Amino acid sequence: AKATIGSFRQEELRMMLSALSRPELAEDLADVWALLERSEAGEGPRPSALCLGAPLMECEQRRRFPEELALLRRLAACRGGGGAPPDSAAAPASLLGEAAAC
Repeated sequence: AKATIGSFRQEELRMMLSALSRPELAEDLADVWALLERSEAGEGPRPSALCLGAPLMECEQRRRFPEELALLRRLAACRGGGGAPPDSAAAPASLLGEAAAC
């Protein structure tokens, strides 16, 4: 049987995002963004804070600050109480505080 994102569990989503974030596999992280968007659209489990760890680290190490900020927004949104949606203009300082609390 062929696995689809709809059959993923949190652990599988986390491992897939981690693998797709590796520099030797993806220079631009396009596959990470595509998987996150599909997951957030309801095709699979919503990404947890653990799911975002590897992509966040790669963005930081590659100095891709706009993408890092987008992930911090997703991290704030995954905290359960709503937080900042991925496309909002929340202040970076508040997002960093949210990230430290996870």
